[in-house]
Amino acid sequence: MLTRLFTALLLLGTALALTAPAQQPATTNAPHIACDEPNFDFGTADSSQTIEHTFVLKNTGTLTLEITRVQPACGCTVANISEKNIPPAGESRLTTRLSLQGRSGAQHKTILIESNDPTQPQLMLALHGTVGVPIIVQPQQIMMPRIAPGDQPTVDVTLSTGDGTAFQITSVESSSAELSAVAAPGGDGNTHRLTIALKQPLMNGNFHATVLVRTDHPKRPTVEIPVYFMVSREVIVAPRELSFDKPSEDPLSRFILVRNADGSPVELDGVEPPNASIEVKTEPFGTNGLRVQLNNLVPNGDVNGRVLRIHVRGGDIIDVPIRVQGLGT
Repeated sequence: MLTRLFTALLLLGTALALTAPAQQPATTNAPHIACDEPNFDFGTADSSQTIEHTFVLKNTGTLTLEITRVQPACGCTVANISEKNIPPAGESRLTTRLSLQGRSGAQHKTILIESNDPTQPQLMLALHGTVGVPIIVQPQQIMMPRIAPGDQPTVDVTLSTGDGTAFQITSVESSSAELSAVAAPGGDGNTHRLTIALKQPLMNGNFHATVLVRTDHPKRPTVEIPVYFMVSREVIVAPRELSFDKPSEDPLSRFILVRNADGSPVELDGVEPPNASIEVKTEPFGTNGLRVQLNNLVPNGDVNGRVLRIHVRGGDIIDVPIRVQGLGT
């Protein structure tokens, strides 16, 4: 009896399975973001240009697409979007602007779009291309931080075409009457040489000026070349090493003399002791010299092998080593 009942139930289940309609996959009901041209190639442009491009964002889904975030890769790329809520089959226009000022070579800038698309919550857009420089300047600036007093430096600067356009230098000006800038006569217009020199030897302090070069190049009519010359004097420090014949825990005082070799006044921007417990005092000494006094200097392992650092105004940094005999280094 039980066997007949089981067989009947099995046959009934099979019949129901055969007659029931096939299960259909659930219909996706969601927004979907799309862009036909997510990567824009602006080709080759020069550094004076600003690239503008509009990306078209589409909603190919069935619900409203919500743009929740537009994040450019850097502050140089500005993005404005016309619509943040895009209905099904609708579109929005994303306007981008990329300044090429100061750029050269290959460029690749991205914009991240975030939305409520469940299958693609992030979409990456990109602008890429190559920036060419209309005029190549070598060196772009003149910086000589360590010239000796009395030096009268002369530097040659080369200006050459970067985009194949021949050009001529029409005039050269200097912001300082103490600096001369002379262009050599132009040849084929592809390369020019500019000689920049001080008219008088530089004895004291630092010198800075700007050389303005005017050209007939249609994309770069002016070229600015910054010029910096900085005097570095020979500084005499005595002693050049603080040496102690044995370790001790007793605080001592020591003196260091600082002066310029040419006898001109010396100035310090600061003195760094090897530890904060050492007191530093600076006072005039002799003619245009300085005496650095160190108090509470304990010749032990805390100072052995370390340095006293003297910052001379004008950029020089002089280290005075500290040695304590019997402690090694």
